[in-house]
Amino acid sequence: MIAKGKKNFLKILAVTLVSLLLVLVVLFFIVTSSGFITGVVLPAVSSSIDMRIQAEKVDLSLFSSHLSVRNIRIGSGKKALAEAEKLDLYFSLGSLLSGDIVFRDVLLDKAVITIAQDTNGKWTYESPETKPDDDAEPAADKEKSQPTEMEKVLVDLENIQVTNSSFVLATGNDGKTASVMEFRDLNISLPQFKNNEIATLNFKSRVSVKSDSGITVERGDWNFTLSAAFDEYLLPYKLTLASNLDKLDGIINGVKINNSNLELEIRAEGDKKSITVEKFCLRQKENTFIKTNVELDSRIDFHPFKVKGKFKVAPLSAEISSIICQFIRQVNPGRVGVSWISDFEYSENNFAGT
Repeated sequence: MIAKGKKNFLKILAVTLVSLLLVLVVLFFIVTSSGFITGVVLPAVSSSIDMRIQAEKVDLSLFSSHLSVRNIRIGSGKKALAEAEKLDLYFSLGSLLSGDIVFRDVLLDKAVITIAQDTNGKWTYESPETKPDDDAEPAADKEKSQPTEMEKVLVDLENIQVTNSSFVLATGNDGKTASVMEFRDLNISLPQFKNNEIATLNFKSRVSVKSDSGITVERGDWNFTLSAAFDEYLLPYKLTLASNLDKLDGIINGVKINNSNLELEIRAEGDKKSITVEKFCLRQKENTFIKTNVELDSRIDFHPFKVKGKFKVAPLSAEISSIICQFIRQVNPGRVGVSWISDFEYSENNFAGT
């Protein structure tokens, strides 16, 4: 009788375990199914962050650590913050759970990212429920607050691509658009990014700018290559940039630009405490004529933040002067050329130049 009881108990236990296993398997496939993710998970996430996230189809495989999303839309207003036809990526679940950022073979295709204001003055990245922060911390209290301790961020990215995409930045006042900057046919590639290793990012896009302040760039081709190394706190200690904005056509405050070229070259190197800009050269050319030449060398301290160096401007064209004044100070200086050589020092609380 005892042997028979043990046999029945083991049989019941086996059936129970198999049943639980089957239930878990079924639940697993339900939870990772496209219908459950788009119908339950995304609405829950949207509610928690006050930003609507929608997708036509989501395929998630924890076995192969693969995520595939089709026709995703992020944004609560008429204009979405981001839309994309396709997002594919592979991830490391264990690394993500431990706080590390590990992704490979990431492809974002036919994406449109829009940062703009609606008629109520809300930005596309803001929740519709967001209200002005009337209880903002006073400036005096901010100065007294202690800086937060930096945390290590371990990143391991491989084969990151953005293809056939666009980025739109529209700014204005009282819901009226004052300027629009568009990047079309945007393609970005990042073969690899790891802490303390040189990473190279390649960027290619067509550019246009329309503004009611007299700045219009009808077309331009922008290409740049950025090589940099970042430590475990994501502070750069080595950087090289070669940027070329070519075939620029338009009108800037009455000054016509035709097939103009804008080159920027930067080379910097440092450590965890500071970085030295060994070369900074901004040069504007129209055909073979140099209209702008800006050179700078400086040292940047991270803690506390301070920049000290020397810059040489000889010359600075009227159109570049107008753009700088318009976007920094919202002032149109007219057709003014500039030549200037100066030492300078900038910190969070002070700016001085000679």
